[in-house]
Amino acid sequence: MRIVTKRVPVIALAALMMAPAMAWSEEPTAQETDAAMTADQVGKFSYLLGWRMAAELETFPMKLDHPALLQAIQDRLAGRPAKFDKDEMERVRTQMMEAFHKEKGRQLEAMGEKNRTAGQTFLAENGKKPGVKTTPSGLQYQVLKEGKGEKPKVTDQVTVHYVGTLIDGTEFDSSRKRGEPTTFPLDKVIAGWTEGVQLMQPGARFKFFVPPSLAYGKTGSGGVIGPDATLIFEVELLEVHATKATQ
Repeated sequence: MRIVTKRVPVIALAALMMAPAMAWSEEPTAQETDAAMTADQVGKFSYLLGWRMAAELETFPMKLDHPALLQAIQDRLAGRPAKFDKDEMERVRTQMMEAFHKEKGRQLEAMGEKNRTAGQTFLAENGKKPGVKTTPSGLQYQVLKEGKGEKPKVTDQVTVHYVGTLIDGTEFDSSRKRGEPTTFPLDKVIAGWTEGVQLMQPGARFKFFVPPSLAYGKTGSGGVIGPDATLIFEVELLEVHATKATQ
């Protein structure tokens, strides 16, 4: 249930982009290769790498000195010495990383406060709707379709289809879009799932409204789920895989 985002480094991206093109040709001669790598192509590819680098730098939470950044790149590529010695560069790096973490923390706290307020308002109103039930932990659920059979235990594994959204409707995960259900131990997911799925019978379809204390809390998950975000899951329980008792 945890979103994992893998980011491909720019240099690795370059290698990946070049590999398919090389595979398309059948043993190109050196002359053909030289002809293919025209100055125009090299220029465009260099621009592409710079564009990708800039896209990553845009996520940096502090304003950067663009002329100084470009000068450092030019000096390094030209083989010129750095403008500062290693000790000075390490000192500045340490100071800026401390400032970076403080600023990042401030932004996360502000975002968390906004999400907490929005989530509390949403849950207060949602809990009044017909068919919505609230458990002592604060989990809200709505039965969309009843099932039959044994309910799972916390020690069991379950197979489900699910769709996860934020309270504004933003979808962040869906087994249905992937085209296959997912199986997991019920005690290895967020607390809202562990509690909620135990209320279901095979074949049932529930909607869960999960407060941050039963989801990902202050840390959020995967960049899409922010700190203290309230989440909505529509879950269909397909199978229960009971854990055999230990002899």
